[in-house]
Amino acid sequence: MFINGPKRSGKDTAALFAVKHFGARHYKMAYPLKNAVSSFLGLDGYEEKTYYETDAKDTVAERFYHHTPRQVLISFSEDWAKPLFGKDIF
Repeated sequence: MFINGPKRSGKDTAALFAVKHFGARHYKMAYPLKNAVSSFLGLDGYEEKTYYETDAKDTVAERFYHHTPRQVLISFSEDWAKPLFGKDIF
């Protein structure tokens, strides 16, 4: 099963329901992307949790060079990784 949708549309909630009731496996496609950006920017575990798992992901941050973490993740994927390595990189 693959779940896709806009931010705050309930993707995680739907995935947890599928795990609980159908034995599905929960894997976020964003994990490799977040790991790459975290390594590139030298984020520690606390920063990752703060910037990726709270409302801070939609807040401009100096740590992300005055962009939101979400903007940086999208740009890293769409403007760098996919053009260089192909659309199936993630």
